[in-house]
Amino acid sequence: MSLVRRPDLDLVIVSSSNEIHGPVAEAALRESKHVVVEYPLALTVAEAAALMELARQKERLLHVEHIELLGGLHQALMQNLAEVGLPRSVSYTTIAPKQPAPQQWSFNYDQLGFPLMGALSRIHRLTQAFGPVASVSCLAQFWPAEDPRYFSSCFCNARLFFKSGVLGLVTLAKGEGLWRPERRLEVRGDRGALYLRAIG
Repeated sequence: MSLVRRPDLDLVIVSSSNEIHGPVAEAALRESKHVVVEYPLALTVAEAAALMELARQKERLLHVEHIELLGGLHQALMQNLAEVGLPRSVSYTTIAPKQPAPQQWSFNYDQLGFPLMGALSRIHRLTQAFGPVASVSCLAQFWPAEDPRYFSSCFCNARLFFKSGVLGLVTLAKGEGLWRPERRLEVRGDRGALYLRAIG
């Protein structure tokens, strides 16, 4: 944390394991530095809201980076969304088998946080396309690893109801016990449907 106190720094970029995004961003803002942080901003909504308020008080930039919005999958979605007419539902699935699951921060309960906070870019893609979310419910299941600090697999579902009337389902799963990788985005509307799948 001493690095953020350097007087010759104007901007701090945070791209580390998820659990220290919030503390480093807060320390930098308190030193009146601008902050760019890789998503997620924090592991809880309350911590993220406090950081946004601190940035406002300090009149400093606080930018959460979502480079996925520049990727081919999202660009294809935005360029073709009008073809489905009035969107009715969307589902977004990411399944990443890991055989065996690595003992690294992205499989550590404390360092990752709730997986859909860590994978917030998936939600951000949908809110850019369909607007604000009125309500959300989530289910998650974790399978333990030999070391109790880690999990071997997780499977998460989020059901979203957008203010625009679109129904959404986001599925994120990774680890052992998942045998086929999958990354797909499906949008159904009153005039057609859009099916996007990542290859490779």
